[in-house]
Amino acid sequence: MLKNRPGASYAANFFIGEFLKIAATIGILAIAIKGYPAMHWPSLLIGLAIVLHAGFLAFWKK
Repeated sequence: MLKNRPGASYAANFFIGEFLKIAATIGILAIAIKGYPAMHWPSLLIGLAIVLHAGFLAFWKK
């Protein structure tokens, strides 16, 4: 069925990958909340935003 439409599987893989990325991000934040209650939150959130955009920045740099 997907052999006739190879583009459909690429789109599905993209959305599955993005969902996993968001789930991993939420999991990392949950671990940080439980494990390090005295954390400096603005630094964590800024660092997390930079890391999540690293792929785009690397592509832009090429």
